[in-house]
Amino acid sequence: MSFAYVLSMLGWALSSFSVAMIAPALVSFGFDETGLALTFMGSAALTAFVGGALVIATRGARSAAATSEGYVLAGVFWIVLAFFGALPILISGSAPSITDAYFESISGLTTTGATVFPSAEMLPHGILFWRSLLSWIGGFATVLLALNVLSFGSLGGMNLFTSAIPRGDRDALDVRLVHSMQALSLVYAGLTLLCAVFLWLAGMSPFDAVNHAMSTLSTGGFSTREASIAAFRSGPIEVILIVFMVLAAVNMTLHWVVLHGRWPQHHRDSESQALIAVAIVGLALVAGALFYLGEDGPVSAVRAGAFAVISSLTTTGFTVETAGQIASWPGLVPIVLIGLILIGGSTGSTAGGVKIMRLLIFLKLAGRELARLSHPHGVVRLRHGGATLDEPTFRAVWGFLIIFLTAFASLAVALSLFGFDLRSALVTAAVTISNAGAALPAVGGGEYAQFSSGAKWVLGLSMVIGRLEVVTVLVFLSPSFWRR
Repeated sequence: MSFAYVLSMLGWALSSFSVAMIAPALVSFGFDETGLALTFMGSAALTAFVGGALVIATRGARSAAATSEGYVLAGVFWIVLAFFGALPILISGSAPSITDAYFESISGLTTTGATVFPSAEMLPHGILFWRSLLSWIGGFATVLLALNVLSFGSLGGMNLFTSAIPRGDRDALDVRLVHSMQALSLVYAGLTLLCAVFLWLAGMSPFDAVNHAMSTLSTGGFSTREASIAAFRSGPIEVILIVFMVLAAVNMTLHWVVLHGRWPQHHRDSESQALIAVAIVGLALVAGALFYLGEDGPVSAVRAGAFAVISSLTTTGFTVETAGQIASWPGLVPIVLIGLILIGGSTGSTAGGVKIMRLLIFLKLAGRELARLSHPHGVVRLRHGGATLDEPTFRAVWGFLIIFLTAFASLAVALSLFGFDLRSALVTAAVTISNAGAALPAVGGGEYAQFSSGAKWVLGLSMVIGRLEVVTVLVFLSPSFWRR
């Protein structure tokens, strides 16, 4: 284990992070928030100083080809960068405590979208932009994590993840990171820009359009309005967001192949097909419940159901219903939405949750066991993405599901120690470990601002656990990992 290498990479990450702080400073200047702009510049200077010091202190650190340093770097990335991301939120006085500032920052970087602010309208433009930018950065980092670290191990079946981008599997981690960043940055930024333009043409202000575009492509769910998308009351805006939320929840490398003229590879992806299938089933259940069990007409049931289903399945968490409308939903609706949140999007996307790939493998395994009831001695070969599934892969997926459910239950128990009732504890743990914290109002949860400081730190841990794919966290607890 080369800790010097990890610190060197962290130093470069902090240096880049400090450059990102210039953007909200410029936004603050543009909206005559001079004091906040200076706060961002000061925070950027401090972050650049620490990052530069780490880079200088670790000059000559070896370029590691192993993934062990990658696991450590992934954990350190979110925890440390969230601290520096919290600086402008705390120093500006937007958050009353380090707990709230760190919660908002870690929520953004993990693309969870949970907020401690009761009303987004109370925040200055610079902070609103910074929250969205944190989500956008975190979404891109999530794709890089899956592409360059998680997929190089067998944890949770991630060895089955297929990248449409040549990755140079034998290259060092930093070489792979640079290569994938170069390949995906144009795709990620291009989709964000395209989403912002469409939202602006649909009626959003340029500021709202850019913020919501960053939150959409990162599936972060931060909004510039307290009522989220319901504040705009616009069908075209809802349709645009549905399209781009789906694009964000698809393996991001598949968009890269489209730019290179290989459309068939995109359409043949089994995860993308399953994502649409799950969305259709979810829509049938939610829209049906809103129409037959609620008070919605057929058109409004489909409209509200489609947005809620896509927002939940992609773990974005945007809502188009007011609090009063959500409160009148039939009990089946939040149950279905929580199930979709736990499933999540495709591997290699910015979405959270268990991931569609693991759901597919689980269903194939269940089908094989059913087939064995009729043919106990039959040999049933299962395939996924052109690869034959073996027993170690099945064990890895089963292990992930068991660990995920154990972590979910443990977090719910921990929340109950802070006064949560059973339903609230389960719901809140589900949306945070799936990085869909913005969806809490839609599934009948409370407001994060009302939670105690202890509960917020537990939820922050839940967000990191979910973002690191649960199993990765357990790697840090293994003594054998640190002896390598």
